[in-house]
Formats: sequence, structure tokens, C-alpha cells
Amino acid sequence: MRILAPTYLYVGHGVTLPQEESIVATHFGAIERVIGYMQNNSADPLDLRQLATVAGISKYHFIRVFTSITGITPMTFLTCLRLEHAKRLFLATGATVTEVCQKVGYSSIGSFSDTFTRLVGMTPSRYRASPAGEDYFTFPESPGKERGDRAKAGWIHGRILASGDWLGRCCVGIFPTRVIAGRPMAGTTARADGTFSLPRPACRNYCLVALQIPESGLRFQTLDSPLIAQHEVRGDTELESEPIHLTLREPLPTDPPLVLSLRAPIKEISRFVA
Repeated sequence: MRILAPTYLYVGHGVTLPQEESIVATHFGAIERVIGYMQNNSADPLDLRQLATVAGISKYHFIRVFTSITGITPMTFLTCLRLEHAKRLFLATGATVTEVCQKVGYSSIGSFSDTFTRLVGMTPSRYRASPAGEDYFTFPESPGKERGDRAKAGWIHGRILASGDWLGRCCVGIFPTRVIAGRPMAGTTARADGTFSLPRPACRNYCLVALQIPESGLRFQTLDSPLIAQHEVRGDTELESEPIHLTLREPLPTDPPLVLSLRAPIKEISRFVA
């Protein structure tokens, strides 16, 4: 039985390769600096050359280092930051969709709306108009019979571990990458004892994600970051028989921002299977 502890670097199954360890040791601070720069300048037209200059390394080496440490490319990370900022602006201000579009670095409202809808899960106008007190949704349970045909590769079973008391709702989902955005390939809510079961996707590469939302944060006004656990799977059947243990942790600066909307009413989410 494997205990999947938090790791900064996601290579294969969360195993840090020796040659990649030196990347983390040498450049982790530089990547944190770049992420801080992105956060403070997300409205500016940033490009890879500019970000590599902030990191103090060549553009191509920067792309490799950034992707090794965060699990996604620099520009994908920037997109996530911009959408996270847009969500906060919609919540905290009365800004229009056009105003928010401009404040988060998009020159085209069409491009902003398309990207927001695809990754957040609803249109900017819909998100802006949603009641601030609306409950977080949970990934719906995975009914075995309904999804059995889609789970030909079997099932993923596991348990969520937490360092403190087990408090709050814990959602578990399968996403194509570490970016928690769009519709998960499958999703469920962990049982009271922290165990969960999900149909294994047919694809070979995916990321298993657990989010624990504290009971105190079930109303969206708090917008507190949930505890998180992630495990990336690439190309083999490691998870075929043994249950997975995912250890929740506080979000890291190098974690991609949470893009998926947690505001959508449960009744409007009929299925979360691709």
C-alpha cells in the first residue's frame, strides 16, 4: 500500500528523478519569483522571454524547469492565475465582464469568455450573477452500474488522509492534468471514513485530485483555499489493485490555481464523466 506524500515535483507517478532533483534545488526559488511576478503583473501582456528574464535563465531552460516544478507550462499557469483573479473580481466588485476582461490581461472579450467558460465551467456573466452565498458543489457520486461500461479498465480505490481532525467535505476527481479546471473525467465525494472509489479512465495519463473544503468554508464568501492532494499517473497500471492513500496538504505557491468553479448548483451538474 503506497502513501502518497506531498511533493513539489510531479514526474511520472510523483517520483522525483535524480537529475530533476537538481533542477528543484537550483531553480525552485527562481520559479517562485516568476509566479510572484505573474501574480503582480497578470494584467500585462507577459511572454515567455520576459518571464525567463525574471527567472534569470534561458527561455527554453525556463520552460523545462517551470514545467518540471509546477506540472504545467508557464503560459497555462498564467492563464489559471488570470482566471482566478477574474473570479475574485467578480465576487468582490461590481465590475462588468468587459472591465474584468481588461483587468486580467485579455484584449479580446471573446477570448476571455471562451477561456473562462471552458475552464471555470460557466460563462463570466453567469458566474458574476450567481448568488454569493451559494453552496459549494461536490463531485457527484459515481454510480457503478451507470458508469460500469466506461470503467472497463477497472476502478480506483483509495483513502484520503489528513494530518488533523477529519473536518469538512472532501471531493475526489480525475482530471487530464494538474489543472483543476473544466469537467473532471470522473468525480465523487469521499465517504465519512475518507475512502473513495472512481472508475479508471480509459486514457493512460491523468491526475487524481482530492480537495477538502472546510465546513466553515461551505459558503462561497470565504473563498479560502481548500486542502489539496494530487497524484499524477502516466502510462502504466500502477493503480490496478492496491488502494491509493492521498495525503491532504496546504496549497503550495507552485500549485496551479484552482480554476474550476465551486459555485455551480448541484442540480445543474448531471454528469461529470467525459
